[in-house]
Amino acid sequence: MGSDAWIKKYFGAIYPKIYALDHLTKGQVDGVERMLGTAPGMRILDVCCGHGRHALELARRGYRHVVGVDLSRPLLAQARRTARAEGLGVNFRLADMRRLPFRGSFDVALNLFTSFGYFRDEADDLAALRAMARALRPGGRLLLDLLNREWLVRWFQPRYRDETAVGVVDNTLTFDLETGRLRNVRRFQHEGRPRSITVEFRVYTLAEMVRMLGAAGLRYERVHGNFEGLAYGMDSFRMIIIASKPSPATSLSLRGGRGRG
Repeated sequence: MGSDAWIKKYFGAIYPKIYALDHLTKGQVDGVERMLGTAPGMRILDVCCGHGRHALELARRGYRHVVGVDLSRPLLAQARRTARAEGLGVNFRLADMRRLPFRGSFDVALNLFTSFGYFRDEADDLAALRAMARALRPGGRLLLDLLNREWLVRWFQPRYRDETAVGVVDNTLTFDLETGRLRNVRRFQHEGRPRSITVEFRVYTLAEMVRMLGAAGLRYERVHGNFEGLAYGMDSFRMIIIASKPSPATSLSLRGGRGRG
């Protein structure tokens, strides 16, 4: 497989079963609404939407212009089935986050549940941020929900178990301090057979993310430690970043204000 081909394999039909997190969805969407001050008339893009748990919840709350994009055909098929069953008008589309087919279309872009950093090359992650920036209208805002690297380093556990819809999953983790990449091999029983799937991604520091957001044409605003608005710090599990797309006038003003020394 190619260097990123594992992404399609990992995010297949079994993914929602080993990450059964529907019980967290409402609280997370509550946090999105509170942090961004969203309203049902806004156009919202859910990047790496998976099986649609956040996009669908927004639609249930009356948001009429929600688009979810993902690279996984099985997860998008599940999302569409749920939308049809509930009569929800979410538009689910197949797309690579580095090459989103939108330009100036959305008031809000969301990238939730550590759906960033999966590519081998940092240039690809930057391309994804630039694609999200292009999709936003001037003044639009981006919310990134990431794993907090400081928490990971401080509380790193090489092994743990969790209960999922397929039963007990044994996790074996390694973290490369030179590259910042976290690797997790998840082993479990499925339909009477032993299975394992591996996920690997770059865990960025806040300083690195602020730099990359600037390079993508976005303005960093603030960071939270969870969806309840906890202050970000060494002990916060999440790193929830809010950024915005400056208006052309603001961008010109900022560039013009630097002067030539």
